[in-house]
Amino acid sequence: ENNKSALHEANEIFDAQLAHFAQNLMIVVTPAGGDAGQAERILDPTYDFQSIVVFQVWSIKSTPPRSLFRSSNIPGTIATLVPDEGFSEIKLDGERWRYYRQRDEQHGLDVLVGENDKHRHELAQQVAWSNIAPLLYGLPILALLVMLAIYLGLRPLRKLAESLRRLSPEQLSPITVHDPPKEIV
Repeated sequence: ENNKSALHEANEIFDAQLAHFAQNLMIVVTPAGGDAGQAERILDPTYDFQSIVVFQVWSIKSTPPRSLFRSSNIPGTIATLVPDEGFSEIKLDGERWRYYRQRDEQHGLDVLVGENDKHRHELAQQVAWSNIAPLLYGLPILALLVMLAIYLGLRPLRKLAESLRRLSPEQLSPITVHDPPKEIV
């Protein structure tokens, strides 16, 4: 149950990152405003992580919309497969992808960002495991410490019980216990 909750939380964080990335792209492209003279820029991934994230920005001021820039690893047909706005999941070439699309009619922009679901799921599992691992290792240690505390805490009571067991029923003299807890006194 905790693992599912942690996976859900991790997926929400990754969705927020996709939306944030889309909004950042929109901010960066807005000054250009879909200038008709601007040629499409294709950006190659520099780092390994960038290869699992794809993006594309279109100017919707023209018909049909014109691509302003995109990552080199985004499928060419993706615009027709992803809904106009919000999150979606698409399966391409046997791999699942999570996409987020945002349109800005005022500036005439359409932004699409996507993340490979396999890598996303692996990262989510790592986040979930990092949340659960301390519990899995910590609970047995905590249980041992609690058992030790109970054992040591009840030692005076066990000593009293043992000394009472040794007494005969006829003995009516007071029992002396060395350094007794308040409860025994």
